[in-house]
Amino acid sequence: MEDSLDLHKTIINSLHGLPDSSLREIAEYIFFIRQKALSPIQFQQQFEEMLLVEEMESLEVNEIRHLEEEFKDYKNLYPKE
Repeated sequence: MEDSLDLHKTIINSLHGLPDSSLREIAEYIFFIRQKALSPIQFQQQFEEMLLVEEMESLEVNEIRHLEEEFKDYKNLYPKE
């Protein structure tokens, strides 16, 4: 129990003097860790959903690049008559 109290004190003392942007990052990370520890099933579902969204966004970007490359110089290659 005393180890836990020491960790709490160390964490709190380490926060002093940090800019607000760093404190926000730490708060987000703490939220992430709490969610993972206290609701592992829900966390896993949300994590998998996040990965799927990122993969879909990546696919969209790759498709746009492919189309841009495929139709590069299209007007010059196939001018209107």
